[in-house]
Amino acid sequence: MISLRRWTTLLLAVLICFGVMISSAFASPLTVSASFDVNTGKVTILGTLGTEQGSHVTVQVIDPNNQLNYLDQTSTGANGSYQFSYLLKKRINGTYFVNVDGQLADQAAGTTFAVRITSSDGNGNNHGDDDESSQPDDSHAAGPSTPPASTSAPSSDASEVKLNPDVVVDQSNGNVTAKLDEDDVAQAIAAGGNHFIVDIQEVEGAKQYHLDSPASIFSAASNQKLTMVTKFGSISIPSQMLSDVDLKSAKVVGLTMAKAVTGKLSDDVNHRIANRPVMELSVTVDGKTVAVHSPNAMAEITVPYQPSAEELKDPEHIVVWNLDDSRDVQPVPSGKYDVKTGTVTFKTTSFGMFAVAFVKKSFSDLDSAQWAKGPIEVMASKGVISGISATIFNPNANITRADFMILLTRAFQFNANVTTSFKDVRPTDYYYEAVGIAKQLGLAEGQGDGLFNPTQEISRQDMMVLLSRAMRKAGLWAGQGTASDLEVFADKSNVAAYAVNDVAALIKGGIVEGSAGKLNPTDHATRAEAAVLLYRMYNN
Repeated sequence: MISLRRWTTLLLAVLICFGVMISSAFASPLTVSASFDVNTGKVTILGTLGTEQGSHVTVQVIDPNNQLNYLDQTSTGANGSYQFSYLLKKRINGTYFVNVDGQLADQAAGTTFAVRITSSDGNGNNHGDDDESSQPDDSHAAGPSTPPASTSAPSSDASEVKLNPDVVVDQSNGNVTAKLDEDDVAQAIAAGGNHFIVDIQEVEGAKQYHLDSPASIFSAASNQKLTMVTKFGSISIPSQMLSDVDLKSAKVVGLTMAKAVTGKLSDDVNHRIANRPVMELSVTVDGKTVAVHSPNAMAEITVPYQPSAEELKDPEHIVVWNLDDSRDVQPVPSGKYDVKTGTVTFKTTSFGMFAVAFVKKSFSDLDSAQWAKGPIEVMASKGVISGISATIFNPNANITRADFMILLTRAFQFNANVTTSFKDVRPTDYYYEAVGIAKQLGLAEGQGDGLFNPTQEISRQDMMVLLSRAMRKAGLWAGQGTASDLEVFADKSNVAAYAVNDVAALIKGGIVEGSAGKLNPTDHATRAEAAVLLYRMYNN
């Protein structure tokens, strides 16, 4: 069986040949430029094709080792413009060749961009020896550049597959529907693909974008991910997220992102949301909507958003709300605004209605903990922490083991089917679910004899150990530390042997800084200290 990549390469060759055969009476000029950002690893290829909007443009990038680095197709937008962007995951020094061909183009166009990686800053970030690697090459004269001949080697992004299914538009209700072909998906999987990206072209007046895909993508045995990109935003859903949904006889799994109808929301909620985005996200199986409450994985959502001038003064207070069936507001702790991309991102274990909001929560007793005031306010606004009342936080009070576990599971949005807990944690306890989740995920091991001692005040080193484990469980980092990382602290010998590596890892990661040259590992942790650690993790 010919792989998807070879089919795509063959298609590119046919397109180029076809472009040469087109009569010059119908040909259109094609321009191209390319650039590489050494700091982010992002490659940007853009230009214009002198045809009407919607014409196909195909790009091919060959790396300095004569291997196919990138291959994709898109359609021109307004004024015939087009753009491709991708991350250069494997950076190779040298010149990359870019060939672009367009529908009805008079001939293919080519350019190059250079990568010059010479050193590392010690934090895993490569830096070029000059600005050449981040500047576009202007040598995009008509005609393709001349890379080495062979292009059959696999791409470094082989697991990521972009699919372009047919789209059906229902003008009567504004529904836009795309459907993935089962054979296309099967070929992509056979070629090593496991992340399918579908970019549904913007449709004027659309109220809903829907993608139907083969249920096989979400089978229990698969390890796939499906991403739908629309004008409203994008949804990435891993196959494990539907592990509790019965798909034995299912044929089609659908993803929907729609503009939400907010008429049933209270006047207060509508006022607080104002004109910010409100999205309705749902999953269907063979056309029927199903409830998803995943204990195993989370979907990742991205929504374009332009903050107001006031919001840009405090962008950390841009948050995300989940409006449940009763239309009550439930904060989504992972919700945040990314200044660089101009998007709001969040993760969720379930679907429904989500809204972007702006919240500035504060308390009247934070003067005694000014060093922690900002982090407390941000984490309270995002729903990770709460006060002992609406106006009192009590920052200097010690925090118990159970209460810290609640904050930890809430901050990371951990979920699990709780079937058992520790001997001293009862189902009627307010912390039963949080402690049970932590036990189920292997974060909490207890203190011997099957006990957790939930009401005991937690030590600073135990708080650090639990946070380090949680960060690894969430895949936020693979930080490692050793005893040598504690040398700068006068009380390093007070850190328990079981805690050394985790405390050291947090120090290396910039999460823990110590106080006056000390770690104070056996001291009790305060509510303010817990809030600051979680805030630093959140921004890590």
